[in-house]
Amino acid sequence: MKIGYWIIGLLLTLFILAVPVTGLAQYDNKVLKPDMMQGEYGNGTGQIYRPISVATDKDCNIYVLHDSYIDINDSSRHKRVVSIYDKYGNHLITFDVVKRTTKELNPAPLGDLISSNYYYDVTASELYVGEDGKIYVLSAYDVLIFDEKGKYRSQFTVWPNANWIYRYKDTSYHYPKGIYVDNMTRIYTSTGSLPSEHAILVYSYDGRLLNKMNTPTNGLTDLFADKDGTIHLLEEDSKTITLYDRYLNKIDTIKLDYKGEDKITSITMMPDGKFVASANGVFVFGENGRYVNHFKDYDAAKKMNCTRPVATDIEKRIITISGQEDSDKTARPILIYLTERNGANPTAGTGYDPNNTPAPTYNGNIELTPDYEGGWIKAYRKDYQPVACCVPYAPLYLIFQGFNLIAGSIP
Repeated sequence: MKIGYWIIGLLLTLFILAVPVTGLAQYDNKVLKPDMMQGEYGNGTGQIYRPISVATDKDCNIYVLHDSYIDINDSSRHKRVVSIYDKYGNHLITFDVVKRTTKELNPAPLGDLISSNYYYDVTASELYVGEDGKIYVLSAYDVLIFDEKGKYRSQFTVWPNANWIYRYKDTSYHYPKGIYVDNMTRIYTSTGSLPSEHAILVYSYDGRLLNKMNTPTNGLTDLFADKDGTIHLLEEDSKTITLYDRYLNKIDTIKLDYKGEDKITSITMMPDGKFVASANGVFVFGENGRYVNHFKDYDAAKKMNCTRPVATDIEKRIITISGQEDSDKTARPILIYLTERNGANPTAGTGYDPNNTPAPTYNGNIELTPDYEGGWIKAYRKDYQPVACCVPYAPLYLIFQGFNLIAGSIP
């Protein structure tokens, strides 16, 4: 009889060893405490209602493209504005994104006219801050250029160079994606988000087409660049990034180790080559696309708005922007994370300069725990227990418990 029980125990052991346990630690969500939480939700000047895009400049100032209602009682009447904040999240200025009327765009939307020549824009989708300090906004088929004070300077259209427009009737949801400006003020964008027929377009500051290259990318999510000016195209479905040099010669492809269910809506790069993406939290990938980290700022178990724009700066900080719909989860819209302490006191859990900004505000259920693995500072909830460290020992533990159970039941 005892032999029979031991045989059963052996079979159970083999079964346990055969069960894959690596999946238990897949994307083990961490709650990462922001080093700074700044800004306010709302529709007033400098307040953020619904963010669209975020960028940073060489001084780590933060630029947020977001919606603002012309009439708060009429949701159909809104415009898009750019709010600029210093590196600590203090509001500096806000300006309207305006467009000049052209033959293709006339008549301008009734009620949104500012004058006979300009109107409020509602299609602005991305922005980039050049080394010259100018602010470049991608708006439908146009590139708008503003100076550092937000004054409108010029615009040009990519329409004549998007060949597919003439072959498809409905192009209203297939606007160009991504914008980047190199150190020679060459402006890079794409021909849109159709499932096929993508091309990278390169323009001079005055809107002259300098180069065009068709790409095999299907379902383009974004166009962005690293610190060396290498162009990256992210393919939506395959999560594959195709790299091109500044002359549009293909260099390489990188497959992101992403198995999440949510669409990546915003992606950028850190100075050290890591990819940072927004998709129900913030995902971090290494230079080769390998999964590095996944964190949220409030509750690892809850769903997070996937439309939070994400940016990084030269100090390797990560900036995410929340909208009004996330105000019950995040006290303030501008969240800033430090990935390196840069001489700040790590035991205090802050990287801010006390001479320039007040201490950050935190959610009460989050307790800081310094952790220097890979240079990341993690903050876990008091009731959070990391899973990854114990998963390799799970089979041994289960085997031990299984034999205890069997031995205890042997007559």
